[in-house]
Amino acid sequence: MSTRAAVFGLAVIAAVVTVVGSLAPWAWLGTIAYDGTQASSGRVALAMAVFAIALLGAAVLRRTPWLAVLAAVPAAAVGGIAAYHASDPDRFVGSSLSGIASVGWGAIVTVAASAALAGLSLLEAWLLRRSP
Repeated sequence: MSTRAAVFGLAVIAAVVTVVGSLAPWAWLGTIAYDGTQASSGRVALAMAVFAIALLGAAVLRRTPWLAVLAAVPAAAVGGIAAYHASDPDRFVGSSLSGIASVGWGAIVTVAASAALAGLSLLEAWLLRRSP
């Protein structure tokens, strides 16, 4: 297996984990879980993760490095959206009280996996640029 294929495979795994994280709980209010897709931000994050892997797939198929760089943009944006909500779960659940809600594992997974997807997209761009 080539290095580029391995990087793309890891990027696909990161995208799948990002999607799973977007669907998972981003916040807890007591025993009630608030999934990422219960808010428009989570749905946007989900769509952007799918868009990022589609761009990366097109970059690999067409051997176009700039598409791989472009794929890193929505991937990084997903991480930013999830990190924003993870930083203040009370706002995510709509609580006016501070410190009531807690961060869900989905937000943390989404941040980590989308960062990996962004980094792997940039690595793929570099590998595409290097290869003949």
